[in-house]
Amino acid sequence: MALFANNACKAWCDINMTGTAVINDDFGVSSVSDHSTGDNTINFDTNMGNTNFCVTACSENWETTNGDSYTVVSGMAGSGTRAVGSYRFRCIRLRFDTGNIPQFKDSTHASFSFFGD
Repeated sequence: MALFANNACKAWCDINMTGTAVINDDFGVSSVSDHSTGDNTINFDTNMGNTNFCVTACSENWETTNGDSYTVVSGMAGSGTRAVGSYRFRCIRLRFDTGNIPQFKDSTHASFSFFGD
């Protein structure tokens, strides 16, 4: 049964970004585009009503054996991040034990949910 209301989740997905990005599981998502390491676009089955939709996201630790290495996801700065039919984002590795500069990395599980009209 599909739920379609203003407060319902319009689309969600979990993707594996390593190599060529693939969708692990989804609802309301047609595909994922892999632009480069840590740079992907999620494409919706049905367009949102506008670009003011809400995005929630998380990603798994990039190095599964290193407790000081984490990843975060963020919409890309500039135009093209939010479109009625897609959302472009980057996955960034943060490693605190070495003082390394953040790097774009692929995560095996990056999860998103989208709420909007």
